[in-house]
Amino acid sequence: MRMIVLIILLSHTIGMPVLAGERTITWYQPDFPPYVILDPSESQLGIDNQIVRFMIEHLPGYEHRYRTATYSRIMDQMKMQANGIITPLFITAERRRFIHYSKTASYLVLPNAVIIKKTSLPRFQPVMNREGKLDLEAAVRSETVVFGNSNGRSYSGIIDRVIRRHHGSPSIWTRSGSDISAGLLKMLAIDRIDAWIAFPVELRFTARQCEIDAHQFMVLSVADMEPFTPVYFGAPKTPWGRTIVGRLNEVLSHRETIASFLDYYAGWLDADSKKKYRQMAKDFYGYDPWTTENGEPAKSKLR
Repeated sequence: MRMIVLIILLSHTIGMPVLAGERTITWYQPDFPPYVILDPSESQLGIDNQIVRFMIEHLPGYEHRYRTATYSRIMDQMKMQANGIITPLFITAERRRFIHYSKTASYLVLPNAVIIKKTSLPRFQPVMNREGKLDLEAAVRSETVVFGNSNGRSYSGIIDRVIRRHHGSPSIWTRSGSDISAGLLKMLAIDRIDAWIAFPVELRFTARQCEIDAHQFMVLSVADMEPFTPVYFGAPKTPWGRTIVGRLNEVLSHRETIASFLDYYAGWLDADSKKKYRQMAKDFYGYDPWTTENGEPAKSKLR
């Protein structure tokens, strides 16, 4: 009799973590300002910090946890089918094999670029086209400058293709540090690399964070990059992942949600870029996210 009771108790004890795990979401957070800001005093400004808080409010019944890791480590967790969600995330062919993406893009980002010191511009001019954009392929092949990038991060478009094609080249320095931006900017500041591949919006925040004068740098647009890239939520390709992405898709189906997420990002843009960004969003989504179906202004929950 005692043995039967013990077996019953053990079965309940063993089952509890499994059931609890199904109702627990781990939000993976790369150290990636201004998208994900880990500093508690400024995290309310982070684009995806705000997005995650918005989603948590709309996902009742779940326990939410946070885990900080590099993109490379997060992708490893997704391959291991851990019950977690990552944002921001670009779609790539490799990631599609083990990640279940949200159906709708949560927001759009302007393209990654190349950040250099202003004094280094003459070294890059021979590989710039008539429009003043950098021919990244030619620059890497020249082996006269070194580009810094973050391990496991996708930059999208031609940048990803060039990095993949020239893996191991002396012109490509891949950093594996826990932070996405700060380490590479510091390397650029002390001339350990000649260029930092990043979003322009990363420069302002990261320079202030690292107490580095941002005015010494400039941004070079990369030729053949798309004008914007859509950003998605990602979860593991498991029944749990499909279920949770289904819940995310429900929230993303509302214009108010998209308008809010777009505004979180647009808050980091200058006035001219904001105007262009809003038009890009209208073209991409096929409707005006800031207007309801009845033609009234949508209520963006900008925090």
